[in-house]
Amino acid sequence: MNEITINLNSQALARFRDSAYIRGIPLKECVEEFIDPLSPQEDWLNSVGEEIADMAYGTRQEAQAIAQRFNTSLKGKPIIGTVATRVVKIAGGKWTIKINHLDPSGKRGWRPISIYS
Repeated sequence: MNEITINLNSQALARFRDSAYIRGIPLKECVEEFIDPLSPQEDWLNSVGEEIADMAYGTRQEAQAIAQRFNTSLKGKPIIGTVATRVVKIAGGKWTIKINHLDPSGKRGWRPISIYS
């Protein structure tokens, strides 16, 4: 496996550092455990989707550009079903992205991808 170097703000690593210390494992291993589940396609969809959904964006154009990049990033992925995104105005003149997913079988029906669902 190839390794890459990521430069992070030390404050961003604080909870991982604490967790690694408490668990008695190297910081690298703790961070890799957090990142690794993002690999499978549906987990990727949920993880990345949750990161952009329900966030407040300053302008409609910003939210639309993010939704478009998200939709574009789905191209070339193994079949994960149907994904629908829409940009919605929220309180305070801000905008958000709502994402819904229909699994390939359609048996589960449409479900939102949201940190709040």
